[in-house]
Amino acid sequence: FMKRSEDPTVRRIFQVKRPVGELVHATGLLWTGSQGGVWAELEHTGSSSRGADLFGWALVRGPGFGLSGPALVEAGAATE
Repeated sequence: FMKRSEDPTVRRIFQVKRPVGELVHATGLLWTGSQGGVWAELEHTGSSSRGADLFGWALVRGPGFGLSGPALVEAGAATE
């Protein structure tokens, strides 16, 4: 799930499907929304190999999205 805006408070959320294990580069800045969702600011990387322009905020974890676990994990945490 992504917010395609520099402003994490925007309400419009897009469901974006990415392959499990694909790396997404973030700035390290996190934002917690009013419903408790935690979002990570993405580094603007330009076009990805799949042709999608990656920018904005990506859901890390939170209620209301039908996920059984986190949407994003740190790259090192995924192998531990």
